[in-house]
Amino acid sequence: MNIANDCELQKFLDLCNIPKDRVLTRMKYGITNKVYKLESANKNYLLKEYIGKCNDLCKNKLLEQCNKKKINVPVLLESKVVNGRKFCLYKYIEGEHKFQLENDNIDTLVDTIKRMAIPVRLNQYFSHSIIKKINQYIKILNEVKEPKISSNIIEELLSRYDFLKVDEQKFSFSIVHGDLSCVNLLWKEKELYVIDFDESIVAPKEYEIITTVIKVCFKYKDFDIKTASKILKAYFSLNNTSVEKLKTIWDFYILKVIIEKIALYQMEKIDIYDERQLKDSWEYWYKLLQNKELKDQIFENVNSIC
Repeated sequence: MNIANDCELQKFLDLCNIPKDRVLTRMKYGITNKVYKLESANKNYLLKEYIGKCNDLCKNKLLEQCNKKKINVPVLLESKVVNGRKFCLYKYIEGEHKFQLENDNIDTLVDTIKRMAIPVRLNQYFSHSIIKKINQYIKILNEVKEPKISSNIIEELLSRYDFLKVDEQKFSFSIVHGDLSCVNLLWKEKELYVIDFDESIVAPKEYEIITTVIKVCFKYKDFDIKTASKILKAYFSLNNTSVEKLKTIWDFYILKVIIEKIALYQMEKIDIYDERQLKDSWEYWYKLLQNKELKDQIFENVNSIC
């Protein structure tokens, strides 16, 4: 990438005392924010420019927890705002993304999830919660006069969400990472490094394991039921919860994704007909929500060991 004409970026790198022989390569992940591998003087760094909003309170608390629990996370070297643009420079982690987890990987991942979560009271952290975020999208959909999606579908989704009643009377809440997908899990031999804490948020404690199962095992055309069951079994051996709570959060998360996508489409923030997004459209998530057979298969295996 030619960065010669990017004055703010050049200024940031100069402030970090990065030598002039810089090679910057845009990494394929990082949708909202821009992520680069920076090579200079035989040293590698990870450079990130933050474009979207980030829940800094949850992110910082979770990183502090990880350091306390000796969980491997990125080391921040420098952070600065240059003419309104926020840049962060991290040590580069040499590792690999595993898109098929072995048993040892699953045990390490689940143990990390247990140690990483920070229990909190929802009423004290409501402004930083997934509940508030969803409520904001619901407000948008309720105020729409000319919906781009069938109003019957919107009513059905909102009714199903309301029926779940995910509140503090039924669930314990924690600060969670919220995006433990394969690309945010780096493996260096058998050691796990958790990266990209930008989606950290307050949510039901089961939210972390359910989002992880879906993000790791959901391949858009296929769902890796075997790996999903192994992850959930390992989670059950370490955590006090119930299958019903996990099923509820399964529906809760999928509804969250659909409601968010429809609201963003309604606000013209995304185009659902963009070919790059077709595989991840709200309709595909809607089919997953309706797929009772798949959910029964996954949780039937969990029930067998409870």
